[in-house]
Amino acid sequence: MNLLETISAMRAAGVSAETILEVVERVENERLAKQRARKAKCLNNKKSGNVPDVTERAEREKHSADECENAKPLKNMDSGNVPNVPVVTVEQKEKENSPHTPQKKNKNILYNPPKSPRKSIADRYGDEGDPIFSNFLNTVWSHRWRDGDNRKNAFKAFAKLKDADKQACRDALPKAKAKAVQTDNQFRPMMASWINRNGWEEISSQATTQATETDWQGRIEYFNKTGVWAQSWGPKPGEHGCKAPSHLTAPKGEAA
Repeated sequence: MNLLETISAMRAAGVSAETILEVVERVENERLAKQRARKAKCLNNKKSGNVPDVTERAEREKHSADECENAKPLKNMDSGNVPNVPVVTVEQKEKENSPHTPQKKNKNILYNPPKSPRKSIADRYGDEGDPIFSNFLNTVWSHRWRDGDNRKNAFKAFAKLKDADKQACRDALPKAKAKAVQTDNQFRPMMASWINRNGWEEISSQATTQATETDWQGRIEYFNKTGVWAQSWGPKPGEHGCKAPSHLTAPKGEAA
């Protein structure tokens, strides 16, 4: 039993601090006496030429380490402070080592759930439970305009699009179908080809041109009635640099 264990046992037994201090002083005196004896022995060995063997040296180093461990609380003893060493009973150790005692979890360990493998486009095709394929059937393929079209190729082309392009494609499909059905079935484009060439951009540009022409027509009619032309519209009809379509600004006889 080392010095710390002795102090803990004495505190648990209710021994006074003065008695504990006396015990510590006695142990310290014994330690110093042994240390002086070893130094004297080493000095005599050097004078006589006797070198201690490896076993004796190892035992001496071990004994010196034990003394250093016992000497740790001596500074506190000099000031009258007895270290508060917790006493662990045999029952507590058995309880801690019991398999029924819940162990403390390491909070630094993060749980990373396994990631589900990403489905390929080929795996998505035909799976009506897949959100992309289901959306394709309801919002894209339902507007097909050519008989005998290849649904799989159309889905592959649609699935590769970015979200913004998918939305633009869906918005343009009704107008694209209305335009495609005006020709024979054999001349209608395949939906996959239409998607791959970003066919919705053609519909969007046509809609923009139509809206712009309508706006110009309203401005010209307003100008003809009131003679008022907003400065933000640019030069007036008939002036150099007028941005209005020429067939709208030309006189009725020339426009025909």
